[in-house]
Amino acid sequence: MICPVCTKTMKQRKQNLYFCYGCGAKLEQLTFDSKDKQNLITARIRAGFATVQEAADATGYNVSYLRGLERGEKPVTPRTAYRLAAIYGCGISDLVDKNPRMGEGKNELST
Repeated sequence: MICPVCTKTMKQRKQNLYFCYGCGAKLEQLTFDSKDKQNLITARIRAGFATVQEAADATGYNVSYLRGLERGEKPVTPRTAYRLAAIYGCGISDLVDKNPRMGEGKNELST
């Protein structure tokens, strides 16, 4: 897992909690806001997956799960964000807001 703040390796401490020893960031569970949803769709299309079905086939995720991510209806774990970024050929920071905000329904990142 790569830290979206400083790009150093993050270590998993608990099931959905990652800690960066480089900058001290704690990354819990992510959700995509409206800008991030567009980033996710753009990354999928740039990676050559015109449809969600094509992306599902490549990633191994269920079509309904990926659609839920793109609509902002499903939360995404850091592991899923990392996996999608790797398959789409981009960084996690290309998928989620580079300046995460605290609070419900936003990317939860604290230092």
